[in-house]
Amino acid sequence: MAQDNKPPQTVWIACRAAPTGRCEGKQATVVKSIKTPGGGSITHYKCQTCGRRFGVQV
Repeated sequence: MAQDNKPPQTVWIACRAAPTGRCEGKQATVVKSIKTPGGGSITHYKCQTCGRRFGVQV
């Protein structure tokens, strides 16, 4: 099985993980990206400030 040796990508995105907007984080690491059957994708992130994970569907 091949291993992915790319370093994790850090992007500028507002944290959406904390309930009611308690986290002020603006940077997150891309955990994984999944293509959906309808032609879009879901990207999972981990916030650098609070450490929680969240996903964004496009």
